[in-house]
Amino acid sequence: MQFYAFNTTLPLNFSIGASMSIAKEENTQLKGFVDLTKPKDNQQLYFVGGEWTIYHKFALRGGYKLGYSGAFDEKTRLQQTDEGFTFGAGLELPISAYKVWLDYAFTSFNVFDDTHRFSLKFEL
Repeated sequence: MQFYAFNTTLPLNFSIGASMSIAKEENTQLKGFVDLTKPKDNQQLYFVGGEWTIYHKFALRGGYKLGYSGAFDEKTRLQQTDEGFTFGAGLELPISAYKVWLDYAFTSFNVFDDTHRFSLKFEL
């Protein structure tokens, strides 16, 4: 692919993931997640996480990147990620005949400011 005078190859990633219910009772559930990603031009990346759901309405989540050294850039000498643990929560809000989910995620960084992500999902 060429963009003006710059030639580059398209990015290519191979990824596989799995989830498993670790513990399940009537009103609570604990799930574990793992994701393996292999970029064409970089090392294998490992992601792990978990989710604890209460009454099918509220969820607490957490995740971490294992063996992740980020991308190597000759110009900036970036050799590792400064991303730490990721934590989050989600809440299902039944509004009339619709379902609405409100999610929040927090990611800590060493060099940059911490990241706060919000999402809102509607089911019609």
